[in-house]
Parts: sequence; C-alpha cells; structure tokens
Amino acid sequence: MTSLFYYAIIYDMKILMFGDIFGKIGREVVIKYLPILKNKYKVDFVMANGENATHGRGLSFDHYNELINSGIDCITVGNHFFSRDENNSYFLNTTKLVRPLNINKYSSGEGSRVFKVNDIDIRVTVLLATTFMKDFGQENPFDMIDKFLIRNENTIEIIEYHGEVCSEKLAFANYVNGRVSCVLGTHTHIQTADEKILTKGTAYISDVGMCGPYHSVIGSTVDTVMKKYMGTPVRFEVADGIGQVNGVIIDIDEKTGKTNKIERINIVEEE
Repeated sequence: MTSLFYYAIIYDMKILMFGDIFGKIGREVVIKYLPILKNKYKVDFVMANGENATHGRGLSFDHYNELINSGIDCITVGNHFFSRDENNSYFLNTTKLVRPLNINKYSSGEGSRVFKVNDIDIRVTVLLATTFMKDFGQENPFDMIDKFLIRNENTIEIIEYHGEVCSEKLAFANYVNGRVSCVLGTHTHIQTADEKILTKGTAYISDVGMCGPYHSVIGSTVDTVMKKYMGTPVRFEVADGIGQVNGVIIDIDEKTGKTNKIERINIVEEE
C-alpha cells in the first residue's frame, strides 16, 4: 500500500520594524534586543525609524553606522530629516537609509529603496503626512503613491507613513489596500493597539511606537514637557532611566506580497 504525503510549502518573509529610536537609550535597547528578536522570530529583514537616534532629534553619520553595524538592514527618517546640518551631505552616500519620498525632489538621499533578501525584492518607501505636519513642500501622498506604484512593481512593498493623525494613516492604508504589503505608521512615538490585516491583504498599524526612555513623554523628560504645556518656554531634554522597545513583526507571503500576520512587540526593561 502506497501512502501519499502532501507538504504545504510556505513562502514567507519575516520582517521586524522598530519604532522611532530616541536618543542613546533607544540605540542601546535596539542593539541589545535585536539579536534576541531576530532569533526568536527567525527574522529575514530588519528596519527601524532612526530620525531621533541622535540626542532625540536627527541622525548623525556615526549613529547611522552604529545602528547599521548592529544588524539593521534599513533605517528610515521622517520630518526630522533636516534636523542636522550634516545630513544633506552624508545622506548622499548612504545605501541603507530612506527619507520621505514626497518631499522636495532636490533633497539628498532616496525616498524609496529596494533591498534584495533571499532573491526577493523588498521595497521600502517613506511618505510624509500632510495633516498637522510642518510644511516641507510635501506632495500629497495619495497622488504621489498612485504615480509611483504604476511605474514600480515589486513583490513586497513596505510603506512607512510618517504622520500625526491616525485617520489619515488609516485612510491611506485603505487607499493602497491590496497594492502594498503593509502600511506602518510612525511619528507619534506612542504604540497603538490597532494592528490588523485589511480586506485585501495589506497589514496596518497606526503607530509602531518608540524605542527609548520608558519614564518619559515620547522620549523627553516629563518635567520639561509638562512645563511646555503649562505655558513655559523650555528646551526638551532627553530622559534617562530604563528603556522600552516597541516594534512589529510582519509575516509576508513572498509569492503574493500579501501579509499573513502582524504582531506587536512591546518590551519594558526591569527597574
């Protein structure tokens, strides 16, 4: 008697995305937990928003290299793209950094990059929102992405949507539902609990969160932020103490580009 065995072949890509890295503590916890998470989830590709990695605002060349050397494959930046004078020079020579696609076309760096992983193309694109965001002359993301997706067809499409308003992020995700693998919100530094897979296979979360000081207000000291909202002009200070790691794991089908699963990561170090 002959037995027939059928094996389901699963073609999936595991992607780890870290939320906004804030200051020294943010860099330290990401570097500490990256190998742990990579091993636990069998991660193929790691990306992180690093626009606040240098003293809570901007990303220096040294800190860019520190994060890349730790094992991060792609670093993204948002509205703090212009926060450091050196960025316009060194961004020209980076190969693993992605700035917003829809800002002035003469800005240095690239707004979308393709990374080859296990013979699969992963394209990472960053878009800067418009609602309640400083005017950098950014083009409307809805118009921009239509033109962009028409001329670019890769299997796995990851969009980071950097903005203040959850409704704008969710509306955009539904606009590209089925055309991209996932839309990952960043900027607010507060992880949301609304991760989901939309009706046509696009994963979504309003904000991936922050990697940085746990006892803080989005990375800055509680006292300085309170004083600001009480009407006192103050300069924000980067908080210290224990760290936290926010992120997501996305499981994407390599053949279809659709997402099978999205899972939040939320780690708080012990006191």
